[in-house]
Amino acid sequence: MKRTFFILAMVMMLTAGFTQEAGKTEKVLPKKFATVITLYNDFWQGSFTNMKPRFLNQGADVYAMYNIAVENSPLIFAIGTGIGTHNLYSDAILKLDSNRNYQFVKINSIKDTAGNSLNYKKSKISVTYWDFPFEFRYEAQSGFRLGLGMKFGFVLSSLSKYKGDDLDGAGIKIKEKTKDLRNMEKWRYGLTARIGYKRMELYGYYSLTNLFKKDQGPELSPISIGISLRPLFLN
Repeated sequence: MKRTFFILAMVMMLTAGFTQEAGKTEKVLPKKFATVITLYNDFWQGSFTNMKPRFLNQGADVYAMYNIAVENSPLIFAIGTGIGTHNLYSDAILKLDSNRNYQFVKINSIKDTAGNSLNYKKSKISVTYWDFPFEFRYEAQSGFRLGLGMKFGFVLSSLSKYKGDDLDGAGIKIKEKTKDLRNMEKWRYGLTARIGYKRMELYGYYSLTNLFKKDQGPELSPISIGISLRPLFLN
C-alpha cells in the first residue's frame, strides 16, 4: 500500500507541474554537463521483525550528468554516473543464524552478566553504490523542470556499525564495525522523479530491489525523498 501511494503521489505531482507549464514549450538549450548533489532521507520498507527503523536515515548522491537535447522540443535526455549512499539506523543489530543468513536482534533483548538490558548510542547499516542514472526531463524557459527516470548501480561497500555496551555482556563500552556484509544484492535499480525550479529540485527514488538476497537476510528496500542541487553547469 505504501509503495502504491508513493507511485501515485509522484505521478500526480509531475502531472500537476506539467499542466502549469503546458503553454511554455519554447526551445531550451541546456548545458551539456551538470553536477547533481542530492540530500535525502530513506524511509525503509519491508520486514521489521525484531527491529524498528529510525525515522531519520540520511543519505546522499553525487552525480555527473550529460544532457542531450531532443530536437525541436523542451525535452532532454540525461545520462550520468556517480556515487549513492544509503543508511539504516535502528534499535537492532545484524546476526548470522545457523544457516549463515542475517537476522535482526533487538539490542535491549540482549542481557549482560547481571541480567540487565544493554544500552547503546548507535546501530546502523550503511551501503554505498556506484550508480548509472538516466532520465527524460522537461525544461521550460522559465526555469521550471520535471523529470522521470531510473538508476542502476552495484555495491561498492557495505558495513554495519555499533556503539554501546559490549554485546557479549562483559559490561564495557565498545565500538564495533563490520565491513563487507554477506548476502547483499550486488545490483540495485529503481525509479526516480524530480520536480523543481532552476538549480533546486524535489527528488524521489523508489527502489525495485531489496538490500539483501531473497531468504538470506531481512526484506528491506528504501524510498528516498530529498532535495537536489545543481551547482555546476558546463558546455
